Amino acid sequence: MSFAVQGRAAIVTGAGSGINLSFAKLLLEHGCNVLFADLALRPEAKTLVDQYSAKGKTPRAVFQRTDVTDWQQLERMFEVAEQEFGELDIVCPGAGIFEPHWTNFWRPPGTPESRDPRYGGRYALLDINLTHPIRTTQLAIAHFLRHGNKQRRKHIVHISSIAGQNPNFIAPIYVATKHGINGLVRSLAGLDQECGIRITAVAPGVIKTPLWTDHPEKLKVVNEGADAWVTPEEVAEVMLALIQQDKVSGIIGDQSGRGPQYPVSGGTILEVSKTVRAVEPFNDAGPGDRPGNTVSDNSAVINETLAPVPVPVSDFEFVSCSVPIGRRHGGKGKRSIGHHGDASWVSCVINLVNTIIGAGVMAMPLAISHMGIVLGVFVILWSGMTAGFGLYLQSLCARYLERGTASFFALSQITYPNIAVIFDAAIAVKCFGVGISYLIIIGDLMPGVVQGFVGGAPDYDFLVDRHFWVTAFMLIVIPLSYLRRLDSLKYTSIAALVSMAYLVVLVVYHFVKGDTMEDRGPVRVIHWAGPVPTLSSLPVIVFAFTCHQNMFSILNEIGNNSHFRTTGVVLASIGSSAATYILVAITGYLSFGNSVGGNIVSMYPPGLWATIGRAAIVMLVMFSYPLQCHPCRASVDAVLRWRPKSSSNSDTSPHRNPLLGQRGGRTAEPMSDLRFSIITTTILVLSYIVAMTVSSLEAVLAYVGSTGSTSISFILPGLFYYKISSPDSPHHQRLMKEDDEAAEGMLSDDSNDEDGEESVQARPLTDSGILRRGKRNWRRTLLRKLSLALVVYGVVVMVVCLITNSVFIASH
Repeated sequence: MSFAVQGRAAIVTGAGSGINLSFAKLLLEHGCNVLFADLALRPEAKTLVDQYSAKGKTPRAVFQRTDVTDWQQLERMFEVAEQEFGELDIVCPGAGIFEPHWTNFWRPPGTPESRDPRYGGRYALLDINLTHPIRTTQLAIAHFLRHGNKQRRKHIVHISSIAGQNPNFIAPIYVATKHGINGLVRSLAGLDQECGIRITAVAPGVIKTPLWTDHPEKLKVVNEGADAWVTPEEVAEVMLALIQQDKVSGIIGDQSGRGPQYPVSGGTILEVSKTVRAVEPFNDAGPGDRPGNTVSDNSAVINETLAPVPVPVSDFEFVSCSVPIGRRHGGKGKRSIGHHGDASWVSCVINLVNTIIGAGVMAMPLAISHMGIVLGVFVILWSGMTAGFGLYLQSLCARYLERGTASFFALSQITYPNIAVIFDAAIAVKCFGVGISYLIIIGDLMPGVVQGFVGGAPDYDFLVDRHFWVTAFMLIVIPLSYLRRLDSLKYTSIAALVSMAYLVVLVVYHFVKGDTMEDRGPVRVIHWAGPVPTLSSLPVIVFAFTCHQNMFSILNEIGNNSHFRTTGVVLASIGSSAATYILVAITGYLSFGNSVGGNIVSMYPPGLWATIGRAAIVMLVMFSYPLQCHPCRASVDAVLRWRPKSSSNSDTSPHRNPLLGQRGGRTAEPMSDLRFSIITTTILVLSYIVAMTVSSLEAVLAYVGSTGSTSISFILPGLFYYKISSPDSPHHQRLMKEDDEAAEGMLSDDSNDEDGEESVQARPLTDSGILRRGKRNWRRTLLRKLSLALVVYGVVVMVVCLITNSVFIASH
């Protein structure tokens, strides 16, 4: 039964380029409305859509941005098509990719080039090439059965490949997906007679597209003298013939009956090389050496595939096929270069929240008393938002480095190499100072805790000696400080957060009970105490969200480092911390009014619960000390490794480094056991000596916090991102190339070139202007401007805090 596409409506996924674009164009030229479903449109596709986009005219083209791996977007695609065209008649789930580096059998999940999460449980290649056609077919059948009838035939045309018949060593997952498409099409053949839904497929050979012709290094697998090309237009002609004709000629485009004729019915698969033939379900002869099916120099790519890429040895290590698989050395603290983290999302949030929320939360009521409730809450939210943006920029910067090697030092080496030592020295001093302050807090609070529990002076004097308690608690934090991975501290972080939860409950309990209302001072809701008191409290809030020293460790250790998951860590950590600060600030302030002191817990009447609250503060800071030791150690190690980098030895030139070369230069070597132990021991010993000999670091910490905290929270993330994301940066060009590969992978199924070509989708789209998309460029430009604004904000905060500290320290 012949079928004319004129006046019909179609959906084509991947219609932004390649075979699918040619098919969509052919449908439009024959009077069929087409919905272009793709991530983006190439310039030629956009021109075509604009040409047919006029409302009220037929045929019409509509673009619907669609990520084919998102089932909700697939459903939305059908909804939009129905709204625009009414009943649908043709569906082509054609979007596909050809085993690019970022989702590739020979680059397993967890290796640097792969974007498939190590524990994600899926391959993007399978999602795009097989799961998406299956799900789209389900949705199409449901739509056809709901709206259509057997008298108005419906069509689903799949794009398989000669890879669905031939093996291909360099692209085994791609081959598996095309075998799967063939099986799907044949299995649903019965719908033709039962429901009037004809499901067919084309199996193209080697397709000539700009992704080949603009890429000389890929053309080496094709011998122009021996191999022939198939064009996307030729494949599209056969796809249209599968819909409109009951028989298809072996001569592409012929309708006169010349040449062999192949009947079309449900389950038909037509191989498209320079001629057409039917692919039989059993005992098929295979593609053979027919023109359009061959790549004569495929062996060259096979050799390149084996040489540089990692092959899985175990669940945790990867080695290259080009070297012998030797004995793997283990040992305490040793890390395999192939290890890229297995920390859970929850573990990362817990450690980051524990880094954020410290004893400073007890000073929030006093800070808000100076500002008034409205302004105070706004400052808390603003500070959380700016700190969160700094964390977000860190997550973006980490993408420019090898997975598992992100650090301030590594970023400094590729942005400001000759002053990298200053950045790390500042971080080391800041974390070292905060760690000492925790030990001092323990020494100051524990005597009071003991007296609170025993109801007076204890029998033994050493129990109220701060030196004893500093020494005792050092014995607890020492083993925790020797743990290499931040994820190993998740249980101590949970204990610290339980202590924090108790303090929050204590503050809220007394507010609800109202046992402090008799002595409560006046309350400021809108009005403030003036600029001087407000500025004196500003550092308390601004620095309350400082956790950036541990963000890179979080990014290195998280199992799934996708943009969505890492952004979720930032939002959950900052959001929960801000909520805690606001709750304690408001309830604590309303409990005492303007009479509130710098430590809300110390203001409650003596008793068991208040004493437990003081013990909870001790527990909180004790388990927070290792979280300061971890980045301090890394920064000290970076300072010791630093060497001046001469411009003559710079290797950042794009002419000296391949655009897809190793990220961030040479991969940093992991710290040896001896070096790790020496640095950690030095930090612990010096911390102990200072905490035992000094009872107050208020002045020092005020200046260290003003400079160190603003640097790592605002200035450094902004500077690093602004520098590394410059369009002229070779690191940015390489990353954009990889991003474009990922997006390109879902733009088309030009990759139906069956041959062993490594990655048809790996062409640098930014070079050809294909992916100069307004939305993406606008977003990147905005981020660069905001990152620079964050730097300016950080400098302003630093200056204000330094001036404020100088004035108040001098006045005291």
